[in-house]
Amino acid sequence: MKSISLSVFFILLCAFTHAQQSVGGTPLSFIINEIDDQEFDLHEFAPLDLYQLEQEDLLRSNEGQLELFSRYIETDLTLLNSGTFHQLDNGDRVWRLRVTAREAQAINFLYNDFHIADNSVLHIYNSDRSMVLGGFTSANNKEVGLFATGNVLGESVIIELFEPFSDFGNNIISIDKIGYVYRNAFAEVNGELRGGSDPCQVDISC
Repeated sequence: MKSISLSVFFILLCAFTHAQQSVGGTPLSFIINEIDDQEFDLHEFAPLDLYQLEQEDLLRSNEGQLELFSRYIETDLTLLNSGTFHQLDNGDRVWRLRVTAREAQAINFLYNDFHIADNSVLHIYNSDRSMVLGGFTSANNKEVGLFATGNVLGESVIIELFEPFSDFGNNIISIDKIGYVYRNAFAEVNGELRGGSDPCQVDISC
């Protein structure tokens, strides 16, 4: 497993995902027991070497470089090679994938190919359902195909796509990097908990 820090590519990505919007709403599995009761695919990643990261971060600090709070883990998770589809009685279906990064304070995702079809909705949430991002829709599609979603608290995160029958085969989700947050995942600001990222959903201190 290989981890990398921020590159120029991800600085540009923040511009691509600026003013990211979501429609809110509730993941379908929260409402329909038929979906919630089904088992689905899990991809698990071992914890990063936090001692080594601490030494690297100390060196960076001594050199006056930007403080890091996470590292990226390279991966290749798509609708075609990961996750589990569950088809509903009306022909629609829900795709879910659980990503667990052991001992991470929070997880975020970078997509190298992202396209949500006209009537589909994507949500991302943690295992205890205390935090939900989305829903993301076709309004979030970019011509370049890149996308990023911000920090979700916890070491285990579920990605859930609702795909109506009319959209079958028209959604593309390809995650090539997982952000493993090991420090300062959430800070209390003005009495509220907020994540480490602004509207671009990728904190530059990655």
